[in-house]
Amino acid sequence: MEGLSGLADEMTPALLRAVGYIRLRPTDPPGHADQLAERLLTVAARSGLELIDIYTEPAHTHRRTAFGSLLRTLLSPDVHAVIIPALWHLSEVDGIHRGIRMVIEKETQSIVVVADEETAL
Repeated sequence: MEGLSGLADEMTPALLRAVGYIRLRPTDPPGHADQLAERLLTVAARSGLELIDIYTEPAHTHRRTAFGSLLRTLLSPDVHAVIIPALWHLSEVDGIHRGIRMVIEKETQSIVVVADEETAL
């Protein structure tokens, strides 16, 4: 019977790895990033994803360095998804966020999971 526990581990499929992305606004209250991070962890667990990192874009930034890091990470063959709280985290310009989502999915072969759309998963 000792060997069965090892067999069970081999039969359990590995979770797909994901990263999170949060873009903060100047009007966000203190602690909002932590609340969003908890939400992303919940979505990851419900979606069967292993959330390995969260990139947070601070408010009042003109250069989106966290977004650049996110894209570089999504090009890695080990990461298969990005989880965001809502589409506007990709861009506040209406319509542009959908285009950015399509580019991420096409160019990185990663899934974009939107917490606001979680019921659709």
